[in-house]
Amino acid sequence: MSLSEYPEIPLEEEVPAGPAKPARGLMAPIMLLLLGVLVLAMLGVVEDRWAAAQPWIDALVFPKDVIDIEGRAPVWARKVERVSVSPESDPLKAAVKTLLETEGLGEEVSLPEYVFAIETPVASFAPLLASGRLPEPGHPEVLAGDLADGNSILLDQVFFTVTGRLRGSVSGFIVDYVLPYHPDIAQFFSETAGATRGSFFVDGLSRVGDLLPPRKSEEDVTPPDFIGGQVRIPKPYAWTAWLGLILVAAGGITAYIRVFERLSLRPSVLFGPILRETVTRRRLFAAMHIIMFPTFFGAMAAGLCLPGLNYRLTEYMGFVFTQGDLSYIGDAYASGDILKATAATFINNYVVQTLGLTFAISFFPVPLGILKTLVSFGMVGFGMAPLWHGAAAGYAYHSITMVLELEAYVLACFAITVWPIRWARTFFSSSPGHEIFTNLRIFFGGAILAGVMLAIAALYEATTLILLGGF
Repeated sequence: MSLSEYPEIPLEEEVPAGPAKPARGLMAPIMLLLLGVLVLAMLGVVEDRWAAAQPWIDALVFPKDVIDIEGRAPVWARKVERVSVSPESDPLKAAVKTLLETEGLGEEVSLPEYVFAIETPVASFAPLLASGRLPEPGHPEVLAGDLADGNSILLDQVFFTVTGRLRGSVSGFIVDYVLPYHPDIAQFFSETAGATRGSFFVDGLSRVGDLLPPRKSEEDVTPPDFIGGQVRIPKPYAWTAWLGLILVAAGGITAYIRVFERLSLRPSVLFGPILRETVTRRRLFAAMHIIMFPTFFGAMAAGLCLPGLNYRLTEYMGFVFTQGDLSYIGDAYASGDILKATAATFINNYVVQTLGLTFAISFFPVPLGILKTLVSFGMVGFGMAPLWHGAAAGYAYHSITMVLELEAYVLACFAITVWPIRWARTFFSSSPGHEIFTNLRIFFGGAILAGVMLAIAALYEATTLILLGGF
């Protein structure tokens, strides 16, 4: 299609009167969105019933703290010195690792692995086995967590062989190793060997309020670190949640497009030009969705296929929001102040990510922001893979945030793509001054409209996460 085929966009006062096309209805896309939400909500109920029958799904391990409360089992913890790992031949896994390193995540997502010796009978591990056999008490043998990728571990020049693997529903040992404590292996878990003494609670999550008393002020003692609370759901549940999210996105995208069509018929000095561009350049607007959303959901599918990397990425993101560069957002949500959390979310999503890393870097006029947004869609999609218990129920309301935010980023990418196309058209126009003015209105109108969309998304996200997400 040549540039001359696109009609010029007149100012509002120059729009000729004429019969308007009937607006396409919103009922169908909204029903599709609600169907996706219903799938996620029902899956959350089914998932809870499944979880109620899983042993040790509430387990918590405190590697360095002796918590003298009823139900405690003594545990000794050591960091794994070296793991014998099977050769990795999966090209997709290698590609994701490369992406993590490119984004500067390689070092942080290499989380330490522990081996735990629990003072409990070896028979208590029998219901937890997914494969293999129980270790012989007192022998250099261990059980591997669901996502631990070692065939053996090395402690003080002695190899401890992995004899079995735990179910994905076992909390506390997902990437770690465990064995029953025995006097014959006590020397490997002494203080001189580098071990720490801690606590293990089979029902830790259900008693987390007692184990982790809330801090009333900054001067309070920092609560002890623990491992657990994240377990994998069965694959059919995870892929059903993935399909539910796709339904929500499909309905939300269609609704947004139809709302833009309706608003484009109304005079608006600020938003009129960018809204009419979404209608005039339907194919380009559709292409932007085709590029971005399959990237997002394709990366999410990769996260479902690569649970180990997904776990490490989610752990890293937790670090970023609690101790890293985005800790101000985590602090805002922890405060329970909805307006404060909304402002923190908006600053990152709009000021930093959209204005700074999308519009600003694309002003002269090469749409570099598309590449940045494409990488972000891939990273966020990979991290949002609904692998974990509780994810589906949370996405029943958080999926709306997903649609609100992602569509704003797509609109921003559309605006920065139209920007150089319109400038190229200016050179062939009989009224370049009018074209330049319209170009600026499209670019800055797109930036402001994306801001309005992200402000709504930030308010919704802060409200739902604080009121429903337990912050």
